[in-house]
Amino acid sequence: MKTQRRDILKAFAAGIVGIAGLGFANKVKADAVHITGESAIKNRYPEEPVKFTKLGNLIFASGFICLPHEGPRTLENHTKVAMGKLEAALKEAGSSLDKLHRVTAWIDDPANYFPLNAPYAAAFPGGRRKGNRSCMAVSPGNIPGNSMVAFDAIARV
Repeated sequence: MKTQRRDILKAFAAGIVGIAGLGFANKVKADAVHITGESAIKNRYPEEPVKFTKLGNLIFASGFICLPHEGPRTLENHTKVAMGKLEAALKEAGSSLDKLHRVTAWIDDPANYFPLNAPYAAAFPGGRRKGNRSCMAVSPGNIPGNSMVAFDAIARV
């Protein structure tokens, strides 16, 4: 009898939680689908690439590469150009390379892991790196613009 009562109470509690969860799920779904104004007619994404996003006192910046017309295809040039674009975006957002917390470098060849260190450090004021850096290798040709390197970063304002 006690076991039967417990089972009924458990089922009742599970039903209440399920109903509450369903209400929450419907609210989340409704919020996620909500589109206003012109974006309902056009694409949901901007036509121009977004250089950075500010959230509180943090800046999330991504997509900095070297395009084919921006100089020779060397790791040094590609790093210099991409880091220059990152620096310009950070300045536009009210920050700088000195305020970096984290950088992710995407390279098109694992052999470029150690050679990347010198041109990467040279991009910083005084040649001294700031923040953490991680490095990910992708297959050649998989970085947009056939760039040898791409960067994304998190910085503070």
